[in-house]
Amino acid sequence: MTAVLTRSAPVGGVAVSGAASTAIRGLVEGPRRALTLLAAFPSAVYLTTGDITVLAAVAPGSVRLPCAVVMPSASDLPVGEELTSDSWVGLGGLTLDGKRIEITQWWRPTPPAPPLSSDVLARGLDALTARLAVQQHRLLRAISDGLRRLEAAVRMREPDSAADAASALIGLGPGLTPSGDDVVAGFLVGLHHLAVPREPTRTGQALTAARAHVRDRIAGRILIEAPVRTTTLSAALLGHAARGHTAAEVTAVLNALSGRRPLSPVLMRLMAVGHSSGYDMACGILAAGRALLGQREG
Repeated sequence: MTAVLTRSAPVGGVAVSGAASTAIRGLVEGPRRALTLLAAFPSAVYLTTGDITVLAAVAPGSVRLPCAVVMPSASDLPVGEELTSDSWVGLGGLTLDGKRIEITQWWRPTPPAPPLSSDVLARGLDALTARLAVQQHRLLRAISDGLRRLEAAVRMREPDSAADAASALIGLGPGLTPSGDDVVAGFLVGLHHLAVPREPTRTGQALTAARAHVRDRIAGRILIEAPVRTTTLSAALLGHAARGHTAAEVTAVLNALSGRRPLSPVLMRLMAVGHSSGYDMACGILAAGRALLGQREG
């Protein structure tokens, strides 16, 4: 995590300090915008400005989504089913139920390092396959079938078919972040970060360009369709995934697949995210890695 310290004056009353992702810096430092509550949990609340823009206020040690503000403590999170009218973001921080949180520290959703080689990535994917096979979670049949179609389209470098397959998964399953969305989010960040660097030959450059074209076609479709096909929170997180931004728990698994750290401990932390979100994202990552290497499911 790379942090950049900045300071600003409190806006009315006594302020406490928080830390935020640079992915939402424009929102935090922009003009004042009212916030409403999407959902509240003991360690995180999800807030929206009334469109598809989402901000997560989280307790220390919680999952750091790319749209997160880390509060000084869990006691600083708002309680209740609604926020007061004195709840807004902008001018260098956010105000929740009249309590001002000034952002004095920033972190970047640092992308993982690329895989060391195709062989290293293949071994990592084999290990991930084995670990997911013994989990109690299972994808719904429609989601599993859709993910296979998505993987095949990317492997064959068919941008329109890939975008159609990803679109068909959006909104499938219950919850704030449906299982189909989590699978697509994992797949997108996998496409962004698991490609092995190619030799600077004409053939290698053409393959890299073709894969980027497929990825960008999927991302473009998701950015258009997610806001009207799924929940506000999930659409926002898919938007971050389309740009390669993700939570630290996902980045750690990508680095493990790239041969830079052990897989088991970081996969356990990812699997603990949500009811099944961590498992679903891991399935998406695995499918993306296989598609990039040209592997087929065993």
